[in-house]
Amino acid sequence: AFRYAFEQSWILSSPLVQQLIGFSTTEAGQVGWLKLGKAANFLNKTVPEEIKSLKARYGFSTLIELMRATDRFEFSEQKTAKGKHVLYRLKASAS
Repeated sequence: AFRYAFEQSWILSSPLVQQLIGFSTTEAGQVGWLKLGKAANFLNKTVPEEIKSLKARYGFSTLIELMRATDRFEFSEQKTAKGKHVLYRLKASAS
């Protein structure tokens, strides 16, 4: 239990997750849902080294895996003519 709490605290305080939470708070509309791709583009511009070393630094292969590990986001899928968009928002208790 201690190790999990420590790891989650470390992830939540990381520059990557802090940038993501800030972006989500600023960019979310009334409904609060954002495209994951838009957030990934923002992070690639603001903290590119964090994204490039995601696996080595955090142990996750994808941004969505890291986001799920924080337990601060919820996800949905929006079907489009070409496939789907993954949407996310901060959980109500996380804002």
